[in-house]
Amino acid sequence: MNNNVIHLIKKMFPPDSSAYIVYEHTTSIPQDVLHVLFDANFNSSIELPPQLKYLEMGFYFNQPIILPPSVTHVKCGHRFNHPIILPNGTIYVEFGVAFDQPIVLTPHIEYLIFSDSFHHPINIPPSVKHLVLGGCFNHPISIPGDMEYLDTGYRFNHTIQLPSTLKTVKFRGHYNQPTNLPENIKSVNFGEFYNQPTTFPAKIKYLSLSGKYNQPTILGPRLKTLDICSYKIEHPIILNNGLKRLYISPHCVWTSTLILPTSLKYICFPNKYNLPTTFPSYVEDIHFGYEYNQPTILPASIKNVVFGVHYNQPTVFDNCHRLRKVSFGVSYDRPTDLRQCTQLKHVCFDEFNSEILLPESVKTVVFTRSFNQPIIIPRSVEFIKFSDEFNNDIHIDQPSSLKKIYFGEQYNRPISLPTSVKKIIFGSGYNQPTTLHEGIVDVSFGTLFDQDIDIPSSVTHLTICNSFNRNLILPMGLIFLFMGVGHVSPMIGIQLINNYNFLYTYNDDTWLQQHISKNKHNIELKMMTLVDFLIQHFYPPARRVNSFGHYY
Repeated sequence: MNNNVIHLIKKMFPPDSSAYIVYEHTTSIPQDVLHVLFDANFNSSIELPPQLKYLEMGFYFNQPIILPPSVTHVKCGHRFNHPIILPNGTIYVEFGVAFDQPIVLTPHIEYLIFSDSFHHPINIPPSVKHLVLGGCFNHPISIPGDMEYLDTGYRFNHTIQLPSTLKTVKFRGHYNQPTNLPENIKSVNFGEFYNQPTTFPAKIKYLSLSGKYNQPTILGPRLKTLDICSYKIEHPIILNNGLKRLYISPHCVWTSTLILPTSLKYICFPNKYNLPTTFPSYVEDIHFGYEYNQPTILPASIKNVVFGVHYNQPTVFDNCHRLRKVSFGVSYDRPTDLRQCTQLKHVCFDEFNSEILLPESVKTVVFTRSFNQPIIIPRSVEFIKFSDEFNNDIHIDQPSSLKKIYFGEQYNRPISLPTSVKKIIFGSGYNQPTTLHEGIVDVSFGTLFDQDIDIPSSVTHLTICNSFNRNLILPMGLIFLFMGVGHVSPMIGIQLINNYNFLYTYNDDTWLQQHISKNKHNIELKMMTLVDFLIQHFYPPARRVNSFGHYY
């Protein structure tokens, strides 16, 4: 279901808090109820109250049902597929994915929504203003003169006369017919197969072109957003001055230099675009494709920039005082001075191994691969992740804001942690005497760590891997303990405190269970799957960085 339909449902139906909810065990509904909502698992025959106005079926409901004449709004569930008679006063009707029955539409319907399975011919009443056809629907239709919103579905491919009142049209998938767009239309989507010469009216604000579209194009002066998802653009597309957002999909082959309007604020280039380009002075967000590798002057207005895989040009950031986020690709490896970027918050490097100077504003720093240079961590940094190759000097400016620090596999140097740190992950190569401060919450030692260690009482999550074999007193607040995979000898001297309610552990460790039982600890040992453990502990969210440098 698309976001427009979800928003429409929320607008057309009262809040769930006002509904009478019908659960699996419900056998009757009070007679004065106006709004009924079936629970997802409800699937029994039931009589509806005579004054009912709003009916929302649940996911599994699939029983014959009689709607009372008072009903004005009907939302069928995912599984519902029975013949249904709509009352004459019905205004809103939405059918679920499974519905595929002939239907007589009543004369007062304004909002009509079909889903994927429906493929029967229909006569659309003149009252309909909002129409969504299902993915399988492919019959000729006549559009009412007052319609404002039309979504034709994936298989629809018939000539159609669009009314002058239409504000939004979405042609999907197979549609490829000559089309006259009405003068007042504001939003237009063309699907994968559309490739017709088209005149775009002056009032369009949003336009999406997809798939096979490859036509000379003149855009209207009021266009604000242009999304181009075509396979190849060989003909000129003249961008209007007034355009704010230009997105060109990564797979699109673009063969000519883009002349960007001065009004543009957002631009996303396709992967194969690699032509010299001048950026307008107001652009705020630039996403380069894989192959872009041209000398680039960033405008002073820039706030977010993502460089592609092949970019490796000397880049001056002295004027980028508004820059908040920058992500470099695999090929970039040059000394970089970002100290003039006084609003920078996030920076991400890939295979980078050169000198880096960071501003006092930065909060998140990620080195994905290769980095092994001495580094000064500004006091503003809250999270830093080092690459597996890093094993060099670290200076942390004080007072530090650092909360999370993740080391890679090769780091093995003494380190003094600031008291602000709440979480630290050491890689497999780390084996140094370590002092943990009170206030740290989550600590993970790698495979080779085998040092005497005092665990502060604040620690709730602790990972100690294969090589560790020392006396260890665990804190009372501990809720997660990981003791390594396949350690040969049991850990000696471990002390568990009776105040625990439970411990999570990945290992199905018989020795630990016996220790708990032998010493009469009232502790429940909960097992965690390996997949869950890896996701939650070794691959925390900041390790997952997408191609645009966004952390998720």
